[in-house]
Amino acid sequence: MKLSIKAAIYEVMKDGNLYTIWDLKELIALRYEVYSMETSISAVMRSFRWDENRARFNLPRDINVEVLVKQNRPNGKGYLYKLITEEK
Repeated sequence: MKLSIKAAIYEVMKDGNLYTIWDLKELIALRYEVYSMETSISAVMRSFRWDENRARFNLPRDINVEVLVKQNRPNGKGYLYKLITEEK
């Protein structure tokens, strides 16, 4: 079964580890055969903040709780992203 880009990104990120957009691009292609550009991956990650996606993916429903943490990469360009789930 082929997943949507949103579901594929969630499946990779739900473990709570830190990922770059480039990591996600590679992992969703390898694991789920979902191919996407970096800009689309970034947009999908931001959409996890929406209430309907918080409900769909069992993310914290409290709008005051950030579900997508972004931090600078040490020694490099770009950012690291982490998804905060209800389980964590």
